[in-house]
Amino acid sequence: MKSSNIFDNDLDKKIKKTLDYKTKNISVSDDMLSEIKNNLNGGTTMKYKLKKSYAVIAAVALSFTVATGIVASTTGLVSWHGSSSHLTEKTTFPDKDTVQSEFGYSFKYIKDFDNGFKFDNYNYSDSKGTNEAGNVIIENKEAHFDYIKNKGMDNELKVFFSAHQMPEDMYSDTQYDKSENYKNVEIHYSDYTYKAFPPDFEEKEISAEDKAKAEAIMAEVKKTNPNADDITKVYPYLSDEEIELYKQNKLMLAYGSREIETQINQSVCWYENGAAYNILSMDSEWIDPDEFIGMAKQVIDAE
Repeated sequence: MKSSNIFDNDLDKKIKKTLDYKTKNISVSDDMLSEIKNNLNGGTTMKYKLKKSYAVIAAVALSFTVATGIVASTTGLVSWHGSSSHLTEKTTFPDKDTVQSEFGYSFKYIKDFDNGFKFDNYNYSDSKGTNEAGNVIIENKEAHFDYIKNKGMDNELKVFFSAHQMPEDMYSDTQYDKSENYKNVEIHYSDYTYKAFPPDFEEKEISAEDKAKAEAIMAEVKKTNPNADDITKVYPYLSDEEIELYKQNKLMLAYGSREIETQINQSVCWYENGAAYNILSMDSEWIDPDEFIGMAKQVIDAE
């Protein structure tokens, strides 16, 4: 499996959550999760180098993106590990005392958003950040809340909210499309497109002309993004629009899906009072960026 040069804060949770969302009422067992992870990387523990602010991963029969705006490489933190279990998932909206008791720190959160997304459940992941030597330099619980709009209906939508306690110098927000300062808090919005391919997809023969075009595009992009994906062998599968997104560092590639899939993801992140926050929408109905930023403002306004 190949992924973009990025990390996932909470691989187990995202695989389970995405499978649950894609398959609706089918619960993802730990055995199924283990099989997926084994297929992903031969049974080894997954670890992602921190080179960007966003993560892209493809998982067996589907593909999904994990977005977050945290962790600056200048702090010595180079990889992030996370694990969670459905056994600790709860559907009762927690009060402040419960949050403090379960997570060991306080953070802001709300029950419902004004645009119709309502609290559905919450969980945590045990997270560890390590340096090049493999030494743990930060370890705590990351909070995850799921919000659903039109639950149980054909047009059901879901967004994922997370809060993570960390020093401010570990927070990075260098990649974003739109920014707004609200009550002295910088809110950053981004959207990304990624294209996922089967691990053994049949490559189209690329002409010498197209190969030269792909290499020229990559050379230009790598001037500002040295970690940009190699598009040479997938160039025949990219539309003109996707090539333009690649030039803007807004297209990422992944391998492991059942068929060639394209997905758009939106994210808003911010840092306030010792915690990094993120709201993520994966392959869902488009949410206007100002509306997404408005959701962040509602959390910031929370007591």
